[in-house]
Amino acid sequence: MTQITKEAEVATLLITNEEYYTTNNKAADYILSFQSDEEIVQQNFNLKKEHTNRVIANAEMLAQHLNCDESFVLIAKLIALLHDIGRFEQFRDYQTFNDYISKDHSEIGLNAIEEHRIINQLQPDVQSVIKKAILFHNKIAVPKDESKEVIFFSNIIRDADKLDILEMAVNEYSSKNSSRNSSFSLNLNNSIEISKQIEKSILEGKLPDRKEMKTVTDFKLVQMAFVYDLNFKESFSIVGKRQYLKHIFDTMPKNDRVFEMYRRVKIHVENHL
Repeated sequence: MTQITKEAEVATLLITNEEYYTTNNKAADYILSFQSDEEIVQQNFNLKKEHTNRVIANAEMLAQHLNCDESFVLIAKLIALLHDIGRFEQFRDYQTFNDYISKDHSEIGLNAIEEHRIINQLQPDVQSVIKKAILFHNKIAVPKDESKEVIFFSNIIRDADKLDILEMAVNEYSSKNSSRNSSFSLNLNNSIEISKQIEKSILEGKLPDRKEMKTVTDFKLVQMAFVYDLNFKESFSIVGKRQYLKHIFDTMPKNDRVFEMYRRVKIHVENHL
């Protein structure tokens, strides 16, 4: 788990409020270009815009909780703003958010950022950190040989993103939700079957590779296993307070295999509080 005292010592990256708002406006204009007359397409675009806004709030909260200076808070917010910018082109072209049957959305996003010069007004070192954090936000792990800055901001966006996906999952699976969106569950087979590799990873205390997901049950298990990849104590605190694991577990088939995986992830959270 990332230590505040260690990460607070990373080298200073500078960004002004003017640069932040210029970047914000460029990104907003790009996202606005994806308006659609097709209801299901626009619904999914809206889903991603709303998700992005919440991830920005999560990233800001984590950065402030870690006593970051103003530049670091702004950089964390920009990474959150841009982390899923590739989702719009992805859904327009492939009608899915599943990277494994389309293209990696972080790489689509980086191409769009480059093509539309969205962050060109920022200092080169800031641009580099933002691009790498976006690239690593959805990977199985952040490379250990990256700089402290890249690891720090990658960990913030990974936690901020996962916290909102867990929030979305609880709302999506709620019995009160009468308008479930199959795109959220990546159009996976709505089955109670569990992939053996997903189970093996969770029992070993590892975040499963999402390529192994075959069913909605696998998807829910991977979401519960997000806790293996959280980096900050505040993130664990939020998971515990909001009972994300219990809410997801309550929607799953009750058998010994599921009970044991739930027990393992729950203990992991408790051990970090």
